[in-house]
Amino acid sequence: MPESTDRLRPASNRLGKALSKSASRARLADIIRKRSFGPAAEITLASGRKSDFYFNLKPTMLDPEGAALLAELTYEAR
Repeated sequence: MPESTDRLRPASNRLGKALSKSASRARLADIIRKRSFGPAAEITLASGRKSDFYFNLKPTMLDPEGAALLAELTYEAR
């Protein structure tokens, strides 16, 4: 498989191994921490309240590995 499409697969699949459910959750949590959660000087929320941190899952959902893990874990949770 060409590298350009292979990079869209989660790291576990590129190696030919499936991650356990707990390992998938841990990897997803790591991606969320890096891409979707962080400190902010001061941000105004939609409610009008102020916060000193933000949580936006969209960057994780747009990350190929994050999207695959979210889909996998959501499907398994049903």
